[in-house]
Amino acid sequence: MKNTMLLCALFATLAVSVGANAADTAELKVAGSVRPAACSLTISGNGIFDYGVIPVSQLAATRATLLAQKQANVSVMCDGAARTAIKFSDNRSTSVSPDVATLQYSYLYSFGLGAVNGKKIGAYAIWISNVKGDGTTYYPAVMLPNTFRWVGISGDPLYISPDNRVITVGYPSMNTFSYPSFTTMTAVVTIQAAISYLSNLPATGEIPLDGAATLELEYL
Repeated sequence: MKNTMLLCALFATLAVSVGANAADTAELKVAGSVRPAACSLTISGNGIFDYGVIPVSQLAATRATLLAQKQANVSVMCDGAARTAIKFSDNRSTSVSPDVATLQYSYLYSFGLGAVNGKKIGAYAIWISNVKGDGTTYYPAVMLPNTFRWVGISGDPLYISPDNRVITVGYPSMNTFSYPSFTTMTAVVTIQAAISYLSNLPATGEIPLDGAATLELEYL
């Protein structure tokens, strides 16, 4: 896969001395470097989705409890046009609670909420929406091995699977499968957590929600 690059060529000054012993040849040098456009990835609120203190009385005893949706803005800013993707990796993948994963979204799209004393606390889903490249709304797309595919319609949310690379700008229309470069990409990231059955949680003590995922910027 090719990086979008900037080529900066610097021509050395050619100095030819004229004298009794002057050479009849001179050297011209070309210097510089080729590099991808430098990009930075940021997420509002330092990427923290805080549910605060949840009273036990709000949790269901025999079914998972779905919590509210929370949102943040994510952006990729580049000093030149670049093709980039964002990879989402779950740092708590072994703690996904199976009973929560089937509540609203499949296990495939579930991120772990941590565990206490061997008890899996729950799971959460991530999706992106309002995807824009240089201010223009685009189809969100996910990169799969050896292929690209668009998901939904322009402006619709795209659920994120752990360890899939998400191309935050993909196609400008259903019939145009281009993948252009941009200097600015923006999107809204939404998460929704669910807590496991109260009967499946530790019986005593505070139970922290400990979900953690890494967003990694990749150059295509």
